[in-house]
Amino acid sequence: NKGKIFLRIDSADYHSKLWINGTYVGENIGGFLPFEFDITNFIKTDETNLISLKVNNELNCNTIPQGISSLDYEKEDRIREETYPPTRFDYFPFGGIHRPIYIYSTPKDFIHDVKIQSKIISDKNAKIIVNTLVNSEKANLIRYEISDRSKKIESLFDILKQKFSNEINIENCQLWEI
Repeated sequence: NKGKIFLRIDSADYHSKLWINGTYVGENIGGFLPFEFDITNFIKTDETNLISLKVNNELNCNTIPQGISSLDYEKEDRIREETYPPTRFDYFPFGGIHRPIYIYSTPKDFIHDVKIQSKIISDKNAKIIVNTLVNSEKANLIRYEISDRSKKIESLFDILKQKFSNEINIENCQLWEI
């Protein structure tokens, strides 16, 4: 009830499955991009917890892209001595955990993600589109603040659902030269 606990894996390749204290938490398919699990309900506070992450990089035609078509694979019928180690595919057989793994906590109510896009309206005006994802049952307002050396724009919006988008108009802005 005090907050949430997440396990974030910055990169693991290719098919990852997570268990905590012997209980299956979830899985992710793909590599090189971060993914995370809400582990709040799986962790025993004030106790030692066992975290198990299984990463499978098995190479077959339904998993990691092989870089060679099935037809070429059959026609070629040889090990590629020019690769190290010698293989039947055209890249190094990578796999496993590539980047750090973190456990972090958040308050019960928090901003989970923000994506900001800018759109030029004219040579002096622009629009900022802010897509926000909040994890909150009770928050009802959000305030955005945009500032530079000479001015500050504040906007207050109602939070009507967990994922929402707001637009903020910026007048008399100085656009960068391209």
